Amino acid sequence: MKEHPDKGGDKEKFHAIGDAYQVLSDVPKRKKYDELGMAGLNDAPLADPGVVFAMMFGERKFGHLVGDLAVVTQQRLQDEGLTKEATAEKLKAAQDARENRLAKLLATRLDEWVSGDKEKFVREALVEVAELHELHMGPQMLASIGIEYELSADRALGVKGHDWFGHAALSHQFASASKALRASQQMAKDAAEFDKLDDEQKAAQQAQFAAQMQNSLYNLMAIDIESTVASAVAKCCADTSVSKDVRRERAKGLLKLGKIFRGVLPPAAEAAPAAAAPVS
Repeated sequence: MKEHPDKGGDKEKFHAIGDAYQVLSDVPKRKKYDELGMAGLNDAPLADPGVVFAMMFGERKFGHLVGDLAVVTQQRLQDEGLTKEATAEKLKAAQDARENRLAKLLATRLDEWVSGDKEKFVREALVEVAELHELHMGPQMLASIGIEYELSADRALGVKGHDWFGHAALSHQFASASKALRASQQMAKDAAEFDKLDDEQKAAQQAQFAAQMQNSLYNLMAIDIESTVASAVAKCCADTSVSKDVRRERAKGLLKLGKIFRGVLPPAAEAAPAAAAPVS
């Protein structure tokens, strides 16, 4: 994705995306902008775009799963007055730290699975997913994380027919990039159509328009989330401080966790009566 600041993108564009979402999804702000431009919003300053993305993606509740979004980290560095090169170095260091932290959190979480208490591992995951599913953009986040757990764990295990030589992961990455491109185009189309409405129509369709913008923005940000989770899983499953058997068990646990996150396993309430059944 061209605008991704951690992939060599333009941080001003990311800032503009955050601003645009706030303006386009708020009818009074949109009207002021249409009449006076950004100067018309001086008396109603926009929130930090990093905060907008954090709130939109439920980042605070998903922090142990995805870490700080790259756009949020970029926003925190913006006011430090660093050179472009220094900012890029800090962003890379922050991303490396993000992936390492998530890999360690995964390893700790998977200790329960590796030690043999698989039923408890599954029960706790089902309860967590039920809670996260209720958050704003929760289902989308869970699906993105879950599929990366499965694809990356399959790759670590070398499961033939699932991700042989990484083809499934590459296909998913291509699909995510295509979605991001379409999302960028859709945002422009939605904004243009919204512009044509009168004030009464805009007020009536504001909620629908905001939802469309949120879905498009999520597709733009999904690449950051998915690539980070994939890297964290790869590090967790390549940890040479533990035995090969432990690494394989971690990958198997992540396969199970991925299915839970994607909703392949039943909800916690339905799974509770069968809690004593063995888990493969």
